[in-house]
Amino acid sequence: MMLGDILAEAADRWGDRTALTVDDRQFGFRALHLETNRLAHGLIQTAGLQTGDRVVILLDNCWQAVVSYHAVAKAGAIAIPCNTRQTRSELQFMLGDSGTRLVITSTAHLSKIEAIRSSLPALTSVICVDGESEQAISWSACTEGMPERDLPSRVRSDDVAFIAYTSGTTGRPKGAMLTHGGYLANLESIHRAIPFYPSDNVLIMLPHFHIFPLTLGLFYALREGAQIVLTEIGRSFEKLVHLIAQHRITILPAVPPIFHILVSKRIPGVKAALSSLRMAISGGAALTPATWEKFERTFGVPLLEAYGMTEGGPLICINRMEGPRKPGSVGLPIPGVEVDILDPQGRRLPPGEIGEIAVKSPGVLKGYYHHPEATREALRQGWLLTGDMGLRDAEGYVYIVDRKKDVIVVQGINVYPKEIEDVLSRHPAVMEAAVIGEKRGGSEIPVALVTLRPGLTVTGKEILEHCRQHLAPFKVPRRVHIVSELPKTPLGKVQKQELQRVLAGSRD
Repeated sequence: MMLGDILAEAADRWGDRTALTVDDRQFGFRALHLETNRLAHGLIQTAGLQTGDRVVILLDNCWQAVVSYHAVAKAGAIAIPCNTRQTRSELQFMLGDSGTRLVITSTAHLSKIEAIRSSLPALTSVICVDGESEQAISWSACTEGMPERDLPSRVRSDDVAFIAYTSGTTGRPKGAMLTHGGYLANLESIHRAIPFYPSDNVLIMLPHFHIFPLTLGLFYALREGAQIVLTEIGRSFEKLVHLIAQHRITILPAVPPIFHILVSKRIPGVKAALSSLRMAISGGAALTPATWEKFERTFGVPLLEAYGMTEGGPLICINRMEGPRKPGSVGLPIPGVEVDILDPQGRRLPPGEIGEIAVKSPGVLKGYYHHPEATREALRQGWLLTGDMGLRDAEGYVYIVDRKKDVIVVQGINVYPKEIEDVLSRHPAVMEAAVIGEKRGGSEIPVALVTLRPGLTVTGKEILEHCRQHLAPFKVPRRVHIVSELPKTPLGKVQKQELQRVLAGSRD
């Protein structure tokens, strides 16, 4: 079985049961499978797609995105999820670096591709899913009249299924290659850790081009026979609550800022709407213990914090429905995934000691596309060095301390920003917090930036006094800056490389 077979098996098992809902349009499993077959044939016959060709999917959350991922897999090509917020120059780099042959996009983003197309000799075709253009093939031209029969398998287990570009916070983004066999192994591991059922309704509101919703929604949920409701909510939490109530959502994957707002903002009908949930899953960034505790206490719904990364397969650890869920922990490694904590010399550390998190599983990346040196640095004897600092307790639960590159060295002592951020977030007036290091002589000092809860005020001095009560003196921020917002990725992760710019315009 390869990724392209997921919908075929689902169609055999669940037939016309609803698989996908987008706005007012619904697809049963059989209908979704046949649509992907038509597109897969069209990609080969109309666009000339060949096995191993790279295909960029530049779409907002829409049903065509779901069909495209599965059709590309069936055609034996390699899907490249693409952030729709990228600039032309960022797109130009990604398409050029990957040697992209085909782009699937919409009228909303077509102009970006047309503007850079002449500089991309490998790009031979563009498909526009919702309009006509002289420079693009229409969706109907790739699907209407195409065969509905299954395609023979065109790939092997170790062939690349995705090239997912990393955020590039330490330089140009790199394309992490994930194989069919490795990705399927990760889906099976997820099933053994947190089973989804055909009775589940899963809300996917995060952009599909991120590996977290792509994996849990567009592949894992459909593999398990669950219905996915695909949407975009922007900043409308009233819409979010309405969709949960309307579709009787049972599983809500989201990022920490969403859970934080659900417990801190007065949203009409939120408690009644969330009564249909049987689990919520937090990923993409660290979840504060305070938000976790308040969510479970307020709504009576298990909130499972997960840990994963594109290079890791992607899911690595998650808390379980059964057994203890420990505040601040990302839970246990999922079955089939090994996690070790290593010192700088690569030696295994005992429970309770902080080191770099290393991961070993069939799902870890095959390598970085066209970057053999980066691959050698990331993979050591089959272990992925994640760049995350963490520890394991005596029961094997994993705790993320911080990114290795974010560690602040204060007079020779390692200080982890996340520890300070957790303390700051416990102040009643603080909504969000981020801590960075600022050079001071031959050392660094921690500096905090915080946003405040609506209607509450506090001074930087008061926040510092709160920190002094909970932190050793060398960990206490030297300054606190109160800002209106923190720069974030679409998944809600604070962009620490942008914080120096924010710091320059902040106020005490």
